[in-house]
Amino acid sequence: MSIFKILAEFVEGYDRMAKIGPCISIFGSARTPEDSELYEAARAVAEELSTHDWMTVTGAGPGIMKAGMVGAGESNALGVTIQLPFESSEGAALVDDKHVSSMKYFFTRKLMLCKESHAFVCMPGGFGTQD
Repeated sequence: MSIFKILAEFVEGYDRMAKIGPCISIFGSARTPEDSELYEAARAVAEELSTHDWMTVTGAGPGIMKAGMVGAGESNALGVTIQLPFESSEGAALVDDKHVSSMKYFFTRKLMLCKESHAFVCMPGGFGTQD
């Protein structure tokens, strides 16, 4: 782990987060199916908040994270992924670079998920990031 790689991740993350307005972070399981009541609840919350010009920030993966992205809509969503060898972004709602920031380290990802957030929605699961 190089201090320069960590600093570069901070610089990129801070730059990206400085460009968004008020936001909420949604934490939850990547394994929540789309037909779940929890998925629908997360989607509905993000959709309602987006009508009041709030950005939604999630981990950009499937499950609850995807629900938040879908509910917020592309223009009101930002995903902060983590590069893991055993996980893929398959099933994620956002995949383009404009709406996704990729992090290598959990602690920088967590900081970016919380940095600009004025509120947090905590759904079951996702506790590794939320801890």
